[in-house]
Amino acid sequence: MNRIPIAVLSLMLTFLAVPHGLAQQHGSINHHKAAEGKDPATSSYSGMEKRRVKALSGEQMADLLAGRGMGLALAAELNSYPGPSHVLELWDALGLTDEQAFRTKALLDQMKAETIPLGRLVIEKETELDR
Repeated sequence: MNRIPIAVLSLMLTFLAVPHGLAQQHGSINHHKAAEGKDPATSSYSGMEKRRVKALSGEQMADLLAGRGMGLALAAELNSYPGPSHVLELWDALGLTDEQAFRTKALLDQMKAETIPLGRLVIEKETELDR
């Protein structure tokens, strides 16, 4: 049975969730501004078209290139499922054994080996879209 790597699954979910969320946010922003009597033609995204990659901030690009992701684990972390980097940050507080820390570090390394190339791909594809 083929297993989908966690990083690939996360990226796939991102592409499914982000456009819907942005569409809802964008619609509610324009509706809210129109309700306040402000110009609905003024975009809250003004200025982003001048960025190196329009859809990504410099911080987002740095995070993708370092395998840190884009904060998509928030829901998991808010429900007591921290990612491996946060588990390692909290090593003492969690009372991890050396074996648990070693296995968590191995998981983090594996995750980064998958996410860094995916991050480069996201930046590459966003750059192509800009062109």
